[in-house]
Amino acid sequence: GFRRVLVRSGLILGLLAPVLAVVLIGAFAFWLNTKTPSIPQVAVPQVLSMTEKNATDTLTTSKLHAVATSVEGPDDNTVNTVTDQDPKQGVQVDQGSDVTITINVGPAKLKIPTGLTNQNKDAVLAALTKAGFTKVTLVAATSEPPTSVANNVISINPAEGAVVAKNTPITVTFATGQSPFPNLLGYD
Repeated sequence: GFRRVLVRSGLILGLLAPVLAVVLIGAFAFWLNTKTPSIPQVAVPQVLSMTEKNATDTLTTSKLHAVATSVEGPDDNTVNTVTDQDPKQGVQVDQGSDVTITINVGPAKLKIPTGLTNQNKDAVLAALTKAGFTKVTLVAATSEPPTSVANNVISINPAEGAVVAKNTPITVTFATGQSPFPNLLGYD
């Protein structure tokens, strides 16, 4: 009798021990997953429209790391300020997380070449396009000096040598050769 009870107890214990071990391991894993994170969370502050320095200082004060990128944006009151941030204001992140800030550096600026006046309008258009300007318009003159040669440039606006955004409209005015004045130099 007594021996049979011991064998049954050992059998029951042998079956219960692995089940109990699985339950304890599961409980420990659950506890690990639900305990509070060891890195404190912070809310991302609003840094839009700040200068890069102010935005970086604000993020550093909030225990976050600023990663600045630049974009060629409009030539307006957003130049040299933050125009985008990721993550956005109010998002909870770990302390020390990166916040990407995008700074508008304004449009790329180019110098209008010199020596274009009195050149053929098509050559001037090609030179300005090759220089990177994207909005060049040729306009026939409504009045021109009597010495003008047909199809040659008489003015450029903005002026030659000016440094302007590459998407600035440039007007190239060329002579039609239809001057109302007599041609004193003998050209037709």
